[in-house]
This record gives sequence, structure tokens and C-alpha cells, in this order.
Amino acid sequence: MSQVREHTQKIRPPRAVFVPFPLGMPLGAPDDAEQQHRVLATALETFRTPSGPVLVDVPDSEWEEPAAGAAIQASSVDVAATVLDVATEAFTMRRAHEQWVARKGRTSVGVSGVDPKRFRGVVRFLEAYAAGGDADMRERPEDIALPVFVRRCVDDIKAMYMEGRLVERPDESADDRARWLWGETALGDLLRAVRDRIEASDSEKGKEMAWGIAR
Repeated sequence: MSQVREHTQKIRPPRAVFVPFPLGMPLGAPDDAEQQHRVLATALETFRTPSGPVLVDVPDSEWEEPAAGAAIQASSVDVAATVLDVATEAFTMRRAHEQWVARKGRTSVGVSGVDPKRFRGVVRFLEAYAAGGDADMRERPEDIALPVFVRRCVDDIKAMYMEGRLVERPDESADDRARWLWGETALGDLLRAVRDRIEASDSEKGKEMAWGIAR
């Protein structure tokens, strides 16, 4: 599944399906089994093509926006006047996230390769990076560019927050969780700053990574 068309066009995987859904929802709206089956059927249809690369779109008619409206992102949320220190906040959310993992036996955290117990260090790394410093972490593989590693760290810490929030507020809607992340957490402010630093760079790879950081 592709959620960033430009990346897929550059990578040119053998087969891919572009989906117009919010990040983190590659199969569409949660609990909509009919829609998700249609997306999977579209993906399986790509195997009828004998060779690739193949990139097909999920028809627009297969996506209906949730009643609350379009997907929530950082720019559309009012920020609370007072928020916690990010490192303290992240420590609290890690506790909630540990409960999520214990209950579900799975997590989407892990793309960065950094242990969640080191996420306070990730926060300090992102803070230094956003401030324009020469920031890095020992966990970054030598063959992974810094902007790519930043994006992976961002994806991991966002996933930790969202999964932890599901423990704290299991009945909360996806839109309300997004409003909480971008409007009520210190992390939301930090991720905006990280995005701005990347977008201001001269690195094309970096600018590619900026898309999705504050969504």
C-alpha cells in the first residue's frame, strides 16, 4: 500500500496500490470491513499484470470521509496554552504504551530501531535537531541519512503516543485522538518544529521526509 505517491514512483516496487486515506489507515476507515476488503481486492488484482512496476489507484468511490470531516493534522488544530515538558510527557505515555503491548501483544513502534525505553533520548535528539543543532543518536545506522532517521523516530514516538492513548481513552474517536496529539501535547509542538527545520533545509531527501511529520 502506498500513502505517498511520489515516494512509490521513485522506489518503483513491483506492485503497489495508492490509497487516498489518512496516514496510519492504509486500508481505510477502521471497522469498515467492506471497504477494507475492496482495498485488498484492488491490491490482489495487481497480480494479474505479468510484470511490474505496477501502481494503481483505489477508486475515489471507495473512500468516504468520517462524519467528523477530513483527517486531522497539526495545522488544523488549536494548541493548548499550557503543555508539559516533552520528555516527562513521553515517559508517561511510555507507561501507557507498555500496557497496550501487554494487552495486545503487538505494536507499530519499531521502525527507528530505538528501544522505547530510550525515547526520552529520542525526545532530546529531536529537540536539538529542531533547534538547529548538530544532533544525532548512536542508534542511527551509518547507511541511513539523518533526515530519514528523524522521520523514523517521529513515526515511532507518534505511534507510542497513539497506542498509549488507546489504553487511556479506548472509546475516543480517531479524530479526537489526533486533536489531542496536535492540540494538547508537548510532542505536537515539537513535531511542528522538527517539520519546520526539515522544510527549511536544502536537502531534497529531507524535504521528502518532512511530509507526514505533522499529520
